[in-house]
Amino acid sequence: MRAPRVLQRVAVCCSVLQFVAVCSSVLQCVAVCRSVLQCVAVCCSVLRCVAVCCSVLQCVVVCCSVLQCVAACSSVFQCVAVCFCMFASTMDARP
Repeated sequence: MRAPRVLQRVAVCCSVLQFVAVCSSVLQCVAVCRSVLQCVAVCCSVLRCVAVCCSVLQCVVVCCSVLQCVAACSSVFQCVAVCFCMFASTMDARP
C-alpha cells in the first residue's frame, strides 16, 4: 500500500514543478516585455529630442532667410542712398 502514496507524492511534485515552470516562463516573458518597454521609452525620448531639434533647425532656417532678406534690402537701400547722393552732388555742381 506504500506505492500509491509514493505515486501521489510524485504526482504532487510534478504538479509543483509544472507550476514553477509556468511561473518561470511568465516571469521571463515579463522581463522581456519590460526590456522592450524600456527600449520603446528610450526610442520615444530620442524621437522627442529629434522633433525638438528639427523645430529649432526650422526656426534657424527661417531666421537665416529673414536675415538674408534684411541684408539684401540693406544693400539695396545703400545703393539707393549712394545713387541719390551722387545725383544730389551733380545737381549741386550745376551752374
